[in-house]
Amino acid sequence: ENIALPLRQPANSLSVSAFGADGKGQTDDTEAVRKCIAAAAKQGKIAWIPAGDYKLTGDITLPSDLTLQGAGMWHTTFVGDEELYDQPDRRLRFKLSSNNSHLADFALLGRVKYRNDSEQNDGIFGAHGTNCTVSRLWVEHTKVGMWFYVCNNIVIEGCRIRNTLADGINFCVDVRNSVVQNCATRNTGDDCFAMWPTVTDQGFKQETPLPGNNVFRHCTGQMPFLANGGAI
Repeated sequence: ENIALPLRQPANSLSVSAFGADGKGQTDDTEAVRKCIAAAAKQGKIAWIPAGDYKLTGDITLPSDLTLQGAGMWHTTFVGDEELYDQPDRRLRFKLSSNNSHLADFALLGRVKYRNDSEQNDGIFGAHGTNCTVSRLWVEHTKVGMWFYVCNNIVIEGCRIRNTLADGINFCVDVRNSVVQNCATRNTGDDCFAMWPTVTDQGFKQETPLPGNNVFRHCTGQMPFLANGGAI
């Protein structure tokens, strides 16, 4: 594969480096990333993560109308803390729970070594998100790659998921009008791509309109060690 050069910092953006992140993967950059996102959202700018390794030890929640942009999946990497990874609330997780939030061009390297379905998922977690995109991410060694519930108009494209303990991408409770395209998974511990948008599971009340109008297209699932390539 011919790897592109790192992307340059876009105009109208704030760099996480200005908020104290060192990008070497040794110190905890969680608060620096949170501060950069908060400032960028307030100023209507992009939160920019330059090439480097950034250790996270807690949730990163995107506000509405915010783009978190890296230098490319081969260049900008968020890493988990192996010593803390047995604590579900100290893992790598990006949450899409607002409107018009966007993740693009970086990698997530988790440290999970077991599967416990009573614990919340790490990786990319969509909860009541609307009009959001996830583009060109690499996700590896998390419980799931991406999990969504009660979401509308989500577009996931050009992503790679490797070595998860459970699903690659799952559209779960009450997901509608959403698309996964041009994505690939390999070595998943559950379905590579799952579409399971029930309205009765996990205590959620039925909402209108009903879930549906979801599409998986031009995707590849390889070597799941449990379950299926695709499950609907």
